[in-house]
Formats: sequence, structure tokens, C-alpha cells
Amino acid sequence: MAEQGGDQVSNLVNNLTTPEDGSPQLTSMSDLLGLTGPTSSLINGGGAGGYKFSPEEMPGIIKEFQGIRDDLQKVARTAQRMVQVKPPGDEDASKRFAQLANDSGHAYLKLNQDMQDYVSNYIQKLQSAMDVYQKTEQAAADAAKNIEGRL
Repeated sequence: MAEQGGDQVSNLVNNLTTPEDGSPQLTSMSDLLGLTGPTSSLINGGGAGGYKFSPEEMPGIIKEFQGIRDDLQKVARTAQRMVQVKPPGDEDASKRFAQLANDSGHAYLKLNQDMQDYVSNYIQKLQSAMDVYQKTEQAAADAAKNIEGRL
């Protein structure tokens, strides 16, 4: 997923919808990130029944989310230029333009940071779930060996 970072960045712009009033609006977190498939359903909530995937899928899902987080961090570093706009001239219109451009850059960087936080928290939750599963499986295997040894 990390090698597709450029595609994901372009999807940040392309995955906006335009309602009848003409104002841009985001549809969902996975649309914003340009994701489809299993990761998309994880981000969007997975439906009423929760998430269902095998333990073998977990490392791949975690890796995919780590790639998304890495892409977001890379984009944020590049986007720092969006908050360093200087007025092209020394008149009020140029100064106002630069201020609005910088304000827009700050809003984008906040959105990017919010997405990074969301993805990082999700990685932690997935990792915790995988750790609990592995410990439970190990405890069950140990208990089975203990019972087997008594027979």
C-alpha cells in the first residue's frame, strides 16, 4: 500500500463529491483515502455485524494501515509549504490572499493529522486484538497439552 502513496494523495482531491448546492463534501474516510476492499470496510465500520477476518489476515491488514499512516506522514511533510505562502506583493489583496492560502494549509494539515491519529489508533487496536487472540490460542494449546499429558 505504501508504494501507492501518490495515488492515494491524488484521491484526496478526486474523492470529493459535489452536492446540488455545489459545495464540496467528503463521503467517507475510506473514500478520502482512496481505499477499497477489506481496509475500506474496516475504516467505515464493517457493517452491523462487526469485522470478520481470519487471524492470518491480521498482519497484512496492520501492514496496510501502517502504509497508509506512512503515506499521510509523508504528505504532511510535503504539505508544510502550504502554510508558508508569502504575499506576491505589498498590497492588501496580496496579503489577504497569502493569509487565506495559509489558513487553508493549516486546515489541511489539521485534517491530515486527524487522519494520522485515527489510523494510528486503529493500528493499536488491531495489534491489541491480534495479541489477545495469540495469547488465547497459546493458552488453549498449553491447556490441551496439559490434558493430553494426563491421559
